[in-house]
Amino acid sequence: MATASQNHRYIGPPSVGPGPGDALNRILADLCTRGVPKEGASHALKKHLEEQARDISGEAFSRFMDQLYDRISSLLESGDVAENLGALRAIDELIDVALGENASKVSRFSSYMRIVFDTKRDPEILVLASRVLGHLARAGGAMTADEVERQVKVALDWLRGNRVEYRRFAAVLILKEMAENASTVFNVHVPEFVDAIWVALRDPALPVRERAVEALRACLRVIEKRETRWRVQWYYRMFEATQDGLGKTAPVHSIHGSLLAVGELLRNTGEFMMSRYREVAEIVLRYLEHRDRLVRLSITSLLPRIAHFLRDRFVTNYLTICMDHILSVLKAPQDRDSGFIALGEMAGALDGELIHYLPTITTHLREAIAPRRMKPSLEALACVGSIAKAMGSVMEPHVRGLLDIMFSTGLSTVLVEALEQISTSIPSLLPTIQDRLLDSISMVLSKSHYHLGRSSQSVGRGTIVNAPQQVSELNGSALIQLALQTLARFNFKGHELLEFARESVVVYLDDEDGATRKDAALCCCRLIASSFSGMVCTHFGSSRLTRSGGKRRRLVEELVEKLLISAVADADVTVRHSIFTSLQGDRGFDEYLAQADNLSAVFAALNDEDFDVREYAISVAGRLSEKNPAYVLPALRRHLIQLLTYLEQSADSKCKEESAKLIGCLIRNCERLILPYIAPIHKALVARLIDVNANTGTISGVLVTVGDLARVGGFAMRQYIPELMPLIVEALLDGAAVAKREVAVATLGQVVQSTGYVITPYNEYPQLLGLLLKLLNGELVWSTRREVLKVLGIMGALDPHLHKRNQKALPGPHGDVTRPASDSSQQIQSMDEYPMDLWPSFASSDDYYSTVAINSLMRILRDPSLASYHLKVVGSLMFIFKSMGLGCVPYLPKVLPDLFHTVRTCEDSLKDFITWKLGTLVSIVRQHIRKYLQDLLSLISEFWSAFTLPAPARPALGYPVLHLVEQLCLALNDEFRTYLPVILPGCIQVLSDAERCNDYTYVLDILHTLEVFGGTLDEHMHLLLPALIRLFKVDASVDIRRAAIKTLTSLIPRVQVTGHISSLVHHLKLVLDG
Repeated sequence: MATASQNHRYIGPPSVGPGPGDALNRILADLCTRGVPKEGASHALKKHLEEQARDISGEAFSRFMDQLYDRISSLLESGDVAENLGALRAIDELIDVALGENASKVSRFSSYMRIVFDTKRDPEILVLASRVLGHLARAGGAMTADEVERQVKVALDWLRGNRVEYRRFAAVLILKEMAENASTVFNVHVPEFVDAIWVALRDPALPVRERAVEALRACLRVIEKRETRWRVQWYYRMFEATQDGLGKTAPVHSIHGSLLAVGELLRNTGEFMMSRYREVAEIVLRYLEHRDRLVRLSITSLLPRIAHFLRDRFVTNYLTICMDHILSVLKAPQDRDSGFIALGEMAGALDGELIHYLPTITTHLREAIAPRRMKPSLEALACVGSIAKAMGSVMEPHVRGLLDIMFSTGLSTVLVEALEQISTSIPSLLPTIQDRLLDSISMVLSKSHYHLGRSSQSVGRGTIVNAPQQVSELNGSALIQLALQTLARFNFKGHELLEFARESVVVYLDDEDGATRKDAALCCCRLIASSFSGMVCTHFGSSRLTRSGGKRRRLVEELVEKLLISAVADADVTVRHSIFTSLQGDRGFDEYLAQADNLSAVFAALNDEDFDVREYAISVAGRLSEKNPAYVLPALRRHLIQLLTYLEQSADSKCKEESAKLIGCLIRNCERLILPYIAPIHKALVARLIDVNANTGTISGVLVTVGDLARVGGFAMRQYIPELMPLIVEALLDGAAVAKREVAVATLGQVVQSTGYVITPYNEYPQLLGLLLKLLNGELVWSTRREVLKVLGIMGALDPHLHKRNQKALPGPHGDVTRPASDSSQQIQSMDEYPMDLWPSFASSDDYYSTVAINSLMRILRDPSLASYHLKVVGSLMFIFKSMGLGCVPYLPKVLPDLFHTVRTCEDSLKDFITWKLGTLVSIVRQHIRKYLQDLLSLISEFWSAFTLPAPARPALGYPVLHLVEQLCLALNDEFRTYLPVILPGCIQVLSDAERCNDYTYVLDILHTLEVFGGTLDEHMHLLLPALIRLFKVDASVDIRRAAIKTLTSLIPRVQVTGHISSLVHHLKLVLDG
């Protein structure tokens, strides 16, 4: 059945079914909720995007992404909080999805975040938005530095401005996330933060104060990590500010915020607070009995920090008064929970100093855990564990007396955590705790007490008092899941639990709730794994041990059989996944899995619908080939042939990608099977690498498998190097696919290391060394950079003379051999792609730094994958050239061809910018632009055609082109007359079209350009005058008519108009006559 189902899955998509838009809407709908979204909803979005990237063409996928961004934008603009939250969750998931150019994605998401913080007021939205912003700052790295800078400045402005509660709330959220996720940029603003944060710490709104103290904590951690001479000064200013907020006339919210700040200073400023310890203690003592409950709670939570900061001094001077205060808090029902939390922390700080208080503390604990009227205090339960952890065996008689009432509260997470602390700190109580906890678990799972069967020691049932259990706060599936999780992870060493698992746990493998089935499966796996240590060899043991071992084996076999049924047949993929994860992670299962009946289930999972399950199944089967090769190897051989068939013949790109990855998994886990099949595997992999229709995901999967094959094949792969290396280098050159490039680096290292193919690649592929060095300077993750360093080390050092010769052999950046505009891979040559004359001849050159900067900027400009940076690159180049003046002329041959190429292929908005900057460059170099006039005029002619389009279709490129033309005229003076016959007809055409189409958008700009032309128009006035005259005689606006006359007035003194006086005077008279 599984095989048939899998084969059907690879046939291809059904002819009729819901489109990607429907699936996307369903996923987004799952994310749009005010509560916790459905489990796996965010991951479903990522998975859906990856499937779309595989299944549709690049252009169609771009449209799909645009639709997704539009949908997210509309959700953000909605007035529904749930839709806003759904959009933010989608953005959070998309941040880590490597699809398309990362920089443009980061820019788009940054703008979304600005909109959210500017327009939204709901606290839930602002909290989630701040987390998404922090994630974006962390993932974006250098690309988000400007956005982090902007967000920090805006947040600080909101704190310093007039009080708007939601603005202050958003500000402290932003500052906290920026400090935690972009500490380098945030560090610059620490002085401003230190002054501004007190506004939020003293805000009347409690949520603002609570979030402000989190921001303060994050800032203090930033300061702590950096050695700076300003650190102590900042600490001092903060402490002084806390003193100001604790004045005699200070309002309650100011006192509360200042106390919160004192706690953070104690925690994060090291020795700074030692000299101020007495002042802090006096502050605390002053507010011990404050009338406001919030202040009292703050003082109670502050006491353990004071105790921990200077323990000995606290014990000597303040222990008695502080403990008396905490014990008095425990008597107040409404405040006791905070008292128990403080007491547990105090015990951790003071160890055995509380021994004299134990009887009183135990009395309070007993009353809180088993109150007569109120609910049991979970904080009291946690306190028992904390005190036991701190004081060890001293606490044993007190804890032993509390166990009955602790268990009477029912099974809960807090109870289990407390029992774990007690059993670790007081080992003598472990047997009793084990028995009682197993009783509780048994009550939950089977509604009957667990009949103990201890192998090493036993505890009489009469020693346990079974207090009536109260109803746990958990119930139903949640309570069952907690019982299963506790049974799996708690220390039940010494108990035989396999039979209990068979009777009370296995039944939950058929539960209706998927999470319960998953916990039951993991529990069985853990109990079986724990039993392996007891399965010693019994060949020479007593008959009793032999019988015991045989029974245990039969139980394990029965449980493994049940688990494998669930691993294959369970409808929930998380259950199947969790079982195979456990089986793959423990070799102790192999002896049972290697049996023929169990292997059939493992083989069935080789065709599971989920890729991860198939991968784990292959991993397990490959390992089992060592135990039962006669049964396993033929099955894996058939599966290898099946995967190769899918890789070669499937029409589904997802199937190809997954097949390539699974072949790699098989190679890693069953090397003995692969060695005879290296040639056909290599052939199938290379066929996919050279497939022009293969998508990035498939190529990446194949490259990973090539590396695995090289590692297993070793020197036998040397014969395939001529086929593989060009394909690997091509993948390295693809700057538009970061994931593929990262995989290619690792594959190159594996191929070179496994085949001994060193040094030679540098000579056969001269651009390779420069390319690898370039990757070190890029924005790849550090793991990939480490891989590049590893590859460089493996390939060995190249003779510098040979490297220089190789570089000279490379085609020039704009030679005939390179760059058709459509071939982006040819544009990325190497780190040293510029001829040596562009580099400064010696380090002390005046233009050394400018040269290095220009080289770096040009590398970015020539990389299509960094298109989002091109605008800033051009701006930076012009800034450098402006500062260099005529000193930039030697760089023009290397810079202008790239600018011409970019301006022709980039987006319209960037065209405008580059065209304008070309005009700026002409104004800098002036007459030295002569060499490039033909290129510039060709560019102007291309863009001038925009003026001949109908008005609605014209791109907004007019003024930048005119600016370039004006600068050429000013730079060349009279020489410009030669080129006017090319340019002037276009100007006249625009004026004529304006009158005919009644569209005067560019007329004023054209008139200004004509004024700049001035005297160079002398020979062409007979063409220009009629167009100008028509402008001030038609029914145009007054501004247009006035500008036309003004232009004519400017031109007349500089050109010959004698032959046209009659016409001019006549039309001017008509204007005067009105």
